[in-house]
Amino acid sequence: MKTAILVLSAVLCLEAGGASAGPKAAPATPTISVHITNPANNSVITAGTVWVQAASSVSTNNTLQLAIDGMTVAQVANTGNLVYGWTVNDFVGIGPHYIRVQLTQGKTVVSETVTVNRNPTLYTLSTQKVGPGVGTGTLLSVTNDSAQTPTGDINCGATCSAALGDGAALKMMAVADPGSVFMGWGGACSGTGSCYVVMNASKSLTASFNLVNQAHYTLDVLRSGAGAGTVTSTDSKINCGATCAAQYDTMAAATVSLTATPAQGSAFAGWSGACSGTGACVVPMTQSTWVAAAFTQ
Repeated sequence: MKTAILVLSAVLCLEAGGASAGPKAAPATPTISVHITNPANNSVITAGTVWVQAASSVSTNNTLQLAIDGMTVAQVANTGNLVYGWTVNDFVGIGPHYIRVQLTQGKTVVSETVTVNRNPTLYTLSTQKVGPGVGTGTLLSVTNDSAQTPTGDINCGATCSAALGDGAALKMMAVADPGSVFMGWGGACSGTGSCYVVMNASKSLTASFNLVNQAHYTLDVLRSGAGAGTVTSTDSKINCGATCAAQYDTMAAATVSLTATPAQGSAFAGWSGACSGTGACVVPMTQSTWVAAAFTQ
């Protein structure tokens, strides 16, 4: 879940102490500033909890006050910090909503107001680890900077979906476990490079992992019995007789259809291995495997 951070900082400029031969300068007017940091939209409150932190350069004889839409929700005195958390339920309707921060120092009062809107639309990003073999890894949502710090929205593993506001953007990273390799994205991203998902609808994303040095699966075809015959595949990779093995990319999710044709004077007796019976033989290539065709006279 994307977390928006509202940082409220109040800086009070005070006259420097010490004796002076000349007239004292008038005390500087306290200043206050309000900053909203939200990776999706700087003016939109999305789902989840928003935290407010106000900071003042003085910690005595001062009051920090926070109000939402005219209602005071937090106030502290004689301290340099205020921390307050709320949910989007505190913002009734889409907005605009007004967040006002006020600093009182003696008789001086300064304030600043920011306007935000509530994002009414949430979309779900669902992620899944897939792929042939037993390769493993983790999907992470990370910050879009050189640090690529995990954001906590997706950590799959454990957290494989997140509800995000319309327009939210996530950078996704696939981290292969030792002995495994990341094979590529599917769904909302493709290829093996950077993956950026913009939430203008609910979306799904898959990441495929495989074991190192296992980029292909092998299908071996055997013939048994006293009879004779050939086994062919519809993709023309198998013609056994002569070609009795074929390799398939682990990312291709291939299925192989085999046909057994007995020679004159022989009969097809059935399949064994990855297929059985005497009917159609369709082999899903999710691992290296074998099929035997028995021919009788």
